[in-house]
Amino acid sequence: MIVKAVVFIVGLSDFLAGAALLLAPRWLFDHIGTYPPYSPHFLGDAGAFLTPVGAALILAATNPVKYRSLVVLGTIVSVLHFLNHLDGSLTAGESWLQTIVVAVPAVAMLVVVAVGRSKSRVNAMKSREGVSR
Repeated sequence: MIVKAVVFIVGLSDFLAGAALLLAPRWLFDHIGTYPPYSPHFLGDAGAFLTPVGAALILAATNPVKYRSLVVLGTIVSVLHFLNHLDGSLTAGESWLQTIVVAVPAVAMLVVVAVGRSKSRVNAMKSREGVSR
């Protein structure tokens, strides 16, 4: 239940951010992602990639085991997003608060993947024990 909730929340967040990048790039730039220079084209490109990732994670939240590859993809996106912010904070003096905020979904998704892997191993071991009996 918690895994589904985490995947859904990260997916919804990505979807809404992507939609804002596509539909209201100026507002997003002025209020959230104030990284100059303003470029509606590049913001739209980011939205074009982030919106379907969010939609995929919302779908994956219905059955994270069945849609494990989508969960892994969403995790990779979250971790790369965090690393980009971390680099900006370390090298360009960008906001540490935004880096910390972006770290939360990345860490949450890494935990989801790790929990899924350990459950898969336990289930595989149980299956092998059942076959060998």
